[in-house]
Amino acid sequence: MEGTRGHLIALVAALTLPIAGLVLLLTVPDLDVMWEHHPSHFLLVLGVAVINAVLGFAMGEAASRRDDGRLFLVSLVLLASAGFLALHALATPGVLIADKNNGFVIATPLGLFLAAVFAAASAIQPETGTSGVSRSARRWIRWSLLAVIVGWAVASLAGRRVDEVYAATRGNPFLIEHVLPELSAAAGDSGDVEEELEFLQPSATVQILTVDGRPAGVQLPASVELNVMDTEPGVRGDTVSNVTKPATLETGAVVQVPLFVNVGDRIKVDTRERRYISRA
Repeated sequence: MEGTRGHLIALVAALTLPIAGLVLLLTVPDLDVMWEHHPSHFLLVLGVAVINAVLGFAMGEAASRRDDGRLFLVSLVLLASAGFLALHALATPGVLIADKNNGFVIATPLGLFLAAVFAAASAIQPETGTSGVSRSARRWIRWSLLAVIVGWAVASLAGRRVDEVYAATRGNPFLIEHVLPELSAAAGDSGDVEEELEFLQPSATVQILTVDGRPAGVQLPASVELNVMDTEPGVRGDTVSNVTKPATLETGAVVQVPLFVNVGDRIKVDTRERRYISRA
């Protein structure tokens, strides 16, 4: 009875704590701090991949000894997630390669999707007297998974080959005359590109990624710190952060900020979502 009660408490805690954390972040957005450190990201993700790989290999060996097809499929859950997490880690910008490639963003969801397929297959009850997956099929599935991981690694690196990176300042004639028109033609909407550049100060640099010598995208920092130049006066003591007002920043960009932000405040902004993060 005590064991059952303990398991129930652990289950309730496991379900309640994440929800409580989400509610806390929605209630107090300033607690949602953005921290981006590529070497740490590389080590953490690669470490998780290695642990998954070791567990998956050990579970696969146990499945072979027991001739258990369902256990074999569970081992593939760990191996699939390990392989694609490792690819995601190895593609971390600024560690082993200079810039992001296609595999960096998509590797993790693809690996988790394959892992979910194997997990769902492991839940199917095999026919009586069979292991569910024959030994020859297991060998074929394992090698196929390895081929998919290797093929994905090659395709993600070759699919977006960055030939060179331009360092151009905002307002640079070369950027306006040569780069923006090509980016606008590729994107089909010049406003998207120009809006991205709104967060850059005149002295700031922006990386223009090129493929086969042609501009293919703008790479901005994930967040920037800018001064507020114009906004409605804040109310003393008003710390509500889920009610917002427009604010014009020193670069001319306009973002929504909490009511307590005033002219002259320096704030941190998410450049990808055009979202206020916190006071700087």
